[in-house]
Amino acid sequence: MAPDRTSRDARRAARGGWTVRTRVLSTMLAFMAAGLAVTGVLTYAAQFRALEDRVEAELGQELRELERIAQAAERRPAEP
Repeated sequence: MAPDRTSRDARRAARGGWTVRTRVLSTMLAFMAAGLAVTGVLTYAAQFRALEDRVEAELGQELRELERIAQAAERRPAEP
């Protein structure tokens, strides 16, 4: 059994063909890599959007506070 298998493997290697095990493993690795890449991109996009929304909210709050300060300074009488 071993010599037959060895000669079959040698013939397959000479032809340059992949075994079923190698093809299945390669396919699984490709799908896993693609899945991880898609997950990474989606996670990055979601986190970036959340961060951008938070920064916009904080900047808007600061702007409103500065406008209130400016309005209060305009209403205050000037000191001689």
